[in-house]
Amino acid sequence: MPGHGPAPKDPKKRARRNSDPTVVRILPRAVVAQPALPTIAVEEDGELREFKWPAITREWWDMWATSPLSLDFTATDWSELRDTALIHARYWNGDIKLAAELRLRTAKFGATPEDRARLRITFAQAEEAETKTTARRSSRDRFGGIALPPEATAN
Repeated sequence: MPGHGPAPKDPKKRARRNSDPTVVRILPRAVVAQPALPTIAVEEDGELREFKWPAITREWWDMWATSPLSLDFTATDWSELRDTALIHARYWNGDIKLAAELRLRTAKFGATPEDRARLRITFAQAEEAETKTTARRSSRDRFGGIALPPEATAN
């Protein structure tokens, strides 16, 4: 029975929840270098002592410095990651209650392949693919049209 209920909305005016926003705000680039892990005083037995960063947290911090993900980090990104470093250190010092918070924070920076997929981040693989293709073609040319794996033609 046509005519019951409201008229359908114009398809051009429908809002899809899974569509990308059309308005993008472009800001000036303000990339900064990674700061050092801070010196922190913690209270132990009623005395203030210098916090010792665990070796694994120092390695984690250094990993972020060399990660392609950090090439565009601003001061606020490094500040947030520095706060996350303290959570990382406390986690590795045995405070396992912080695992969920650590996971949430590192996910925002694209720490795992799943996180990067959700953030729509991919690593460029064009150079690697081009190198493999060139090696495969030169192998085929040298061996009469038979494509040998690169390791078989290493000499």
